[in-house]
Amino acid sequence: MYKADAGLGQRLLWRKGTTILSENTILGNTNVKDRLKITGDHSIGEYHLNILDIRQSDQTRYECSISKTTRVHSQQLVVIVGPSAITIENVTPDNKIPGIEGQDMTIKCTAVGGQPAPDIKLVILGSTYIGKQSAQHTFKPVGANDGSDVTCRAGYEDIRYHPLNTTAYIYLKLKPVITPFSIETLSTEESKSFDVSCQSNGSRPAASVYWVLGQQRINVTINSTTKSNHELLTNKYTVTSNIIYRVDRRYNGQKLICGAVNVAGYMETSLTLNVNYAPVVIVQNKTFSQTQSIRQIQSSLDSNPLVNTCIWHHRSKYGEHIRTLSENNQILTLPHASENKRYQDTGEYACTTENGIMGINGQFKQTGSGYIFSNAAPVITADNKDNSTQYGMFGKSTKVYVNVYSFPKFSRISWYIGNTQLKSNKYAITEESAIVKDVFHGEDVHLDGYRVTLTISDLQDADFTNYTLRLYYGSQYIQYEVTLESASPPETPSNFTITSSRETSITVQWIPGYDGGQTQTFYLQYRTSGTNAWVHQEIKNSNQLDSHNIYTLSGLQDKTSYELRMYAKNKFNQSQHTDIETTRTLKSAAQTSSNAVIGAIAGVLVVSLIVCATIISILIFKKRKGKQQTKKKTGFYENSSFQNVQIVEEYEDVVSKSDTQQKQTSKTYESLGTKDAIDVYDDLENHKGLPSSKSTNKPYESLGTKDAVEVYDDLDNHKGV
Repeated sequence: MYKADAGLGQRLLWRKGTTILSENTILGNTNVKDRLKITGDHSIGEYHLNILDIRQSDQTRYECSISKTTRVHSQQLVVIVGPSAITIENVTPDNKIPGIEGQDMTIKCTAVGGQPAPDIKLVILGSTYIGKQSAQHTFKPVGANDGSDVTCRAGYEDIRYHPLNTTAYIYLKLKPVITPFSIETLSTEESKSFDVSCQSNGSRPAASVYWVLGQQRINVTINSTTKSNHELLTNKYTVTSNIIYRVDRRYNGQKLICGAVNVAGYMETSLTLNVNYAPVVIVQNKTFSQTQSIRQIQSSLDSNPLVNTCIWHHRSKYGEHIRTLSENNQILTLPHASENKRYQDTGEYACTTENGIMGINGQFKQTGSGYIFSNAAPVITADNKDNSTQYGMFGKSTKVYVNVYSFPKFSRISWYIGNTQLKSNKYAITEESAIVKDVFHGEDVHLDGYRVTLTISDLQDADFTNYTLRLYYGSQYIQYEVTLESASPPETPSNFTITSSRETSITVQWIPGYDGGQTQTFYLQYRTSGTNAWVHQEIKNSNQLDSHNIYTLSGLQDKTSYELRMYAKNKFNQSQHTDIETTRTLKSAAQTSSNAVIGAIAGVLVVSLIVCATIISILIFKKRKGKQQTKKKTGFYENSSFQNVQIVEEYEDVVSKSDTQQKQTSKTYESLGTKDAIDVYDDLENHKGLPSSKSTNKPYESLGTKDAVEVYDDLDNHKGV
């Protein structure tokens, strides 16, 4: 549009490129002329150029000039071509703009086409961002931004024309939100499990819940269980986790942490653990000198809740109770003891305490112990009292030993007879570690000590004497005396005979032999003839040498043949068995007169023989007694256990031979028939000049025990004994 001064007879000329437009005429290209028209009130000099169906080709500079003047008015025509489309990048088909809470998110809007480049107005969270052809904005979304609209418009701000617009909404992946624990401190016990829950809300996608423990963040999630709940409307998740776990005292005061995590991030909450635990008792090992009078034992008590007292017990290394101390302080002061008794303070000292919490061992009372050594001079232990006299075997080697406790260990060993130190090759001195027994504060205990041994070879009479052990510690020594004696098994009882046989009993007699220097006990063995098993019967009666011992074995069966033998035994070994004697118990019912007569005659003669044999054996024994006394002086026995076993084996061999010889040489009463018995005794009596048993005027039934004795008396007188 152009307005010129009117009334001057001037002519207006419009020019578009090569096209000249006159007042009422448009010259040039017909296609252009048809779309151009000049309007306006020409009378007042107003000219407008109207362009119909405007096209991009119409965009150029237009000039308007007035004739008769040099004035030219020009105006640039811009033809605007609007954009064909507008889009927001990354929008999903359901119109969501995805993002992650707390992470950079860029939203960009772009127009397609447009001439000139269109203006873009991008509205995000109430803020507008403008650009040519496109506009974008980068930010870190928070959870509250989820679901917010994003609008984008495309057009030309100059002409307030925005033909295109689009809308989408922000859709975020949301990190979990943990509900804080309702308490700050969780109290538990070392021996018990705690049960704790924690919850995560509003996460998208569902969160993973984890549990970590302590400063080292030890993962204990494996001990938990998890349940997830999905809210369909918001596509958010609630996750609940429960843990059952037991912690030890190391975690007292440390944190139990519950955390939830997904791609958007994580969140944690925590509890402080108050772990109650039973006391841990530690007692300090210590060594006291012999001269140290004040002796204290330190203990440390670690517990929750705290405790600082305990009960003290004194035990041996091998667990024997020695004493309970009255003091119950954490530091124990040992009771006063004389210097030579302080070694008895050696041992294990146990401190027992409790604080009301059960320990992981299932006990309320907890104990800790330490070992205390109290130095002392060597000690001859109490177990030597039964070994002050020891035994050896004549002509062989033996060992004389003494048990010793020594801490620290003794420095030197010497053995003496009287004041003469033993140094020849006949003697060997050794020592070895051994468990010994002593008395500590009135209680028998086992200790780690030593056995000091003197080995003496080829024992002779002079070697059975007193030996003195000296144990040196520094320049001092202690000493102890041991007596070595000779000992042997007992001799076989002599003159073992059956003196009588009744219906249910048998009476035997014997003369004891030399007892080997020790108390001996006699054992009678019997069995039914024809059987193998011997029945043992211990005999408790006098044990006088040179005198007969009599014993009646009762509870037998009548009219039964029995075999009997005897042996003696002392603490070292047993003697050989005597020869086997055989007899038959009487029948309980009355016998016929003829059998009774024959039996009476035979019985008188048997008794006569026994009396004679007894008299002879007494004479023999008296003669042997001198030899037995000599053996006592030179008796032999070793006090070591393996030598005792050797002696048993030797005597078992002898016994076997004795049994065999008995079967070959002994003619028992049962083997003789009635006639044989009469003949034998008749011959014996005739040989002695006695009247024949057949001619006696005294029937058998009329002879009692007294009568039998009178017969023996007559026989003895007749023989002049």
